Amino acid sequence: MDLIEIRSPQNEQEWENYYEIRYKELREPWQQPRGSEKDSSDAQATHFALFVNGEMAGVLRMDSTEDPAINQFRFMAISNCFQGKKLGYKILHTAEKEAIKRNKSKIILQAREKAISFYQRGGYKIVKKSHLLFSEIQHFMMEKELPSSLK
Repeated sequence: MDLIEIRSPQNEQEWENYYEIRYKELREPWQQPRGSEKDSSDAQATHFALFVNGEMAGVLRMDSTEDPAINQFRFMAISNCFQGKKLGYKILHTAEKEAIKRNKSKIILQAREKAISFYQRGGYKIVKKSHLLFSEIQHFMMEKELPSSLK
């Protein structure tokens, strides 16, 4: 049985691995430059890294929004070799639980078209068609109402 751990990166090597997953899964396939996997909001965000038997397998960033009741999930990615094992739901649900602890009532996110069904299975609903990333990746604004407390 695999040992799963979800927490923030804790040292320089873990941060390098965290950004490497963001680059490899979310930027490199579209020939984007190194560094494009980071942005100025990283310092203020809450970061989640999913480890399988000690190896980082997935990442997710949770941002505050102008509305104090809403968090936004960004930069969610599971390493290619770990995809298809339902690990995305584990990191997603852990981040949702953290948002509930912080008294948030809603999560918003921008989903790539190919990820819509994943988020819908997790309880998210499409709000509207939004931006086109790199002139080819259609995104959709999605949201999920959160329960008022943890079950």
